[in-house]
Amino acid sequence: MPNGDAAAWSHTLHGLLADADRRAALVRAGNTAVRAYDWPVVAQQVLRVYETVTAGGARVHEADE
Repeated sequence: MPNGDAAAWSHTLHGLLADADRRAALVRAGNTAVRAYDWPVVAQQVLRVYETVTAGGARVHEADE
């Protein structure tokens, strides 16, 4: 939707309010998308990066070393 187009927003939101199936689909899609940002998922991804770096015996150097 164009930014600042109040009429377009109004039309879209009215349509969404009248469409329970579309709202439910958006809720499902949002719930699926947000799982990627759940802390246990993010923490596991960070752990994998650390394990990858340390598996090769690589050492992370501080900037002044």
